[in-house]
Amino acid sequence: ACALGYASTDDAELKQRGDALVAGLAECQAKLNQGGYLSAYPTEFYDRLDKHAVYVWAPFYTMHKLLAGLYDMHTLAGNAQALQVLLGMAGWIDGWTASKSEEHMQQAILEVEFGGMQEALYNLADTTGDDRWAKVGDRFTKKRVFNPLASAQDKLAGLHMNTHVPQIIGAAKRYELSSDHRFH
Repeated sequence: ACALGYASTDDAELKQRGDALVAGLAECQAKLNQGGYLSAYPTEFYDRLDKHAVYVWAPFYTMHKLLAGLYDMHTLAGNAQALQVLLGMAGWIDGWTASKSEEHMQQAILEVEFGGMQEALYNLADTTGDDRWAKVGDRFTKKRVFNPLASAQDKLAGLHMNTHVPQIIGAAKRYELSSDHRFH
């Protein structure tokens, strides 16, 4: 919000507040010292999500909000530290998701709300020119939603908007990056 407000108004106080938030997040990330991890939840919540045995509410959905805010602070408010924190988080996400099979991601992880993780990672790929982040974003492509859409079949009835619209926005960004018609 600070980045968007600053970009709209040039209000220096909003930029200062946003910069202070980024500095605080960077400090938390450094103190956690968990390979770039930063979230509102301990890593145990991601372990619970992975096991799919104990209910855990949408930790990636919340993480996405941090990613998006850091991206905005970097791109809209020129905060270089925000990019560094974001890259650290993306590295942790890469490591965590790379250890999961595609089948497990589809059947367990992506059945829990994950917000705009794709879009955030695709934006990072676009900003850095590093396709690594697009490949990490691809791991969040929920095939039971996208495969019918890629075949021009509308299977969206009954799906939760808050969960699935961010995925469609992410697909649009992936199409911009790759021209892969499956995401068109």
